[in-house]
Amino acid sequence: PLSCTSAGEQVWRPLNNPALVQDSGFEDNAPRAFGLMQRQRKFSDYADSEAHYEKRPSAWVEPVGDWGKGAVHLIELPTADEYHDNIVAFWKPASPLQAGSEHRFDYRLHWCNQHSWKPGLATVADTMIGAAADKRRRIIIDFNGASLQALGDGADVRADVWSGAGRIHNAVAHAVAATKGWRIGFELDPQGANAVELHARLFRGTEPLSETWLYRWTA
Repeated sequence: PLSCTSAGEQVWRPLNNPALVQDSGFEDNAPRAFGLMQRQRKFSDYADSEAHYEKRPSAWVEPVGDWGKGAVHLIELPTADEYHDNIVAFWKPASPLQAGSEHRFDYRLHWCNQHSWKPGLATVADTMIGAAADKRRRIIIDFNGASLQALGDGADVRADVWSGAGRIHNAVAHAVAATKGWRIGFELDPQGANAVELHARLFRGTEPLSETWLYRWTA
């Protein structure tokens, strides 16, 4: 899903079909927006001539007023086929709702093909994960956007990569001529962890060039 925090950070979290139910919480105070967004819009992305998943709309929730403290929760349910809807996203207030009390949540709901709260930022185009040496995992993230197209391969662009567990090795950022975008690559050593929260973002100096990529790697 895509989320824009109260601090103005645009976050992209690729979805997964996990082996076990996953509940991810993204804490915020007065969120600006969140939603389940689909960026793959070509027939070849799904090759389904009946369901036409490439035409399915995205859902974008824009809170009106101050929703206070809480978290956007993403639920990913394991499924063996396409017939079971297995992804849910919702807002959960930090304080439990009390029976008999009144709570008001005003919002605008947008059904759309694309949406970006901060269109000047490069966006995540693809996430690829494979095996590396020494039981590590190699992770590749491709970014596209107008902010990257004018940058040459020698531009002072760096990869800001962080993990909540394990250790990151060989984090690099480089231009991809074929897409006119940039790529972040790194290796993750889980060091025995069954789940690792990952963050990655492109910077030029102190200026962010891309939205923030988030991912939960599971063993």
